[in-house]
Amino acid sequence: MLENYKEVIEALEETNESVISHRLNDILRVLTSISVVILPLTLIASIWGMNVRVPGEGNITDFYVVIGCMFLILVGMVLWFKRRGWL
Repeated sequence: MLENYKEVIEALEETNESVISHRLNDILRVLTSISVVILPLTLIASIWGMNVRVPGEGNITDFYVVIGCMFLILVGMVLWFKRRGWL
């Protein structure tokens, strides 16, 4: 009878570890997707944030064009990841 209980406990422990591993994989997938979405936005912001002359630096409308492009990239990538089931 003790041997039977031991096997049941070992099976429950393996099941628990499997559930924890699956949950961790889901969390890592979401965090990776978020970091991939943020990467191009960070690149664009860092290019326009440098202390060198970039196209559109003197005009305020170009600022809004860059912000609009960043927003479109953000929305596009989030929608694409949601459609693929990654978010």
